[in-house]
Amino acid sequence: MKINTLLLLILLLFLFNCKKPESQKVNDELMIEAYDYRYMDYDGSILVNYIDSDNLIWLEYNTSNKLAKRIGGVRQLSATSGYDYQITNEVFDEITYTNNEIKVDRINNHDNNTAQYTREFILENDRISRMIVTDVAAQTKDTVDYSYDSLGRLSQRIDLKYYNTYPSSEITSNFYFNQNLDSIITTYVSPWDGSVEKIVKDIFSNYDTTANPLKNLIIFDETFNRSLSENNYAKHEEYTYTPDNELTWTHIRTWGFYYDEDGNISYGN
Repeated sequence: MKINTLLLLILLLFLFNCKKPESQKVNDELMIEAYDYRYMDYDGSILVNYIDSDNLIWLEYNTSNKLAKRIGGVRQLSATSGYDYQITNEVFDEITYTNNEIKVDRINNHDNNTAQYTREFILENDRISRMIVTDVAAQTKDTVDYSYDSLGRLSQRIDLKYYNTYPSSEITSNFYFNQNLDSIITTYVSPWDGSVEKIVKDIFSNYDTTANPLKNLIIFDETFNRSLSENNYAKHEEYTYTPDNELTWTHIRTWGFYYDEDGNISYGN
């Protein structure tokens, strides 16, 4: 009897200590106060601010520990500057929650605090099933649909972009995981004739073994890729191909991370 009890205890310890991948669900316990833009995925070149703290994006939470506001973003620069964007605290995002929906309004202080665009995330079982992006000024209303595998990890994302009511592009991304996000293969298709315009392959590697504090930031483009993994990648390779598999673009980024005395990663340094 004692032997059977001991075997049962060993089995329970084994089951509880086996690390399994977590699904991409909204988790109110994950909170990070700020991050430096240099660790994230922004399109185009960004002019670095002279004061380091001006390069930080700040996050605020409500009394339920839900993300309520993101302060900071990019503003477009003139072509003569030699850069595409600069980080500024003059733009911010306000996040609100209603039942199974998350709404994100991008606000610009220079534009009478009016929304530049709105993102509505529809949730099913605490996972995002659809995103609707409305940009009144650009006259666009895009939809993004999300699918998940049996482990609850994102497996596919389909972006349908519109100008007025006319489709302008269709983008399908397929996601592949080991313990963490391994790669994304994205196909750009013409909505007019269904032909493939280009294929982009993103590869993520050199992961650390530290818990990822960005897992709740799937609602922002810049942190989307990082939010999908248990740990933190230090290398991102991007390759663009023609429909005939001819390589036309290569972009490789690597990072060195800072960790606190407890071994937790700090994206704010």
